[in-house]
Amino acid sequence: MRQAISKFINSSKDYALIAGFISGVYALFYLYDRNFTLVNSWQQFLFFISCFCIIPAIITRFTHRLLLSIPSLKIFSKFSISVLNCAFFGVFIIAVSKGFEAYFLLVSGWFSWGCSWHYFI
Repeated sequence: MRQAISKFINSSKDYALIAGFISGVYALFYLYDRNFTLVNSWQQFLFFISCFCIIPAIITRFTHRLLLSIPSLKIFSKFSISVLNCAFFGVFIIAVSKGFEAYFLLVSGWFSWGCSWHYFI
């Protein structure tokens, strides 16, 4: 077991699926810890697993592969896993701890600022 862990840690291979999956695990545990009385079905559990773990893993893997396949963007591929992992983690923590209303306020504020940046030029 120790050799397998050591081999995994010392490997130069990128594990985009694992990074995407792990980004939502803490948010999932936090959600179930704080709202244990609201947990009532396997369908809800599978929904949260897919939203917090499976979808980010697929998006992280797809983005990493896409950046590797485009020669001019290949330089960004080594940063894509960590950037997407941090982004998913931040979005999930805001959504779980402050509620989805705070998340939507953050996204709409960012979107409105991004759409109006040309006024400052």
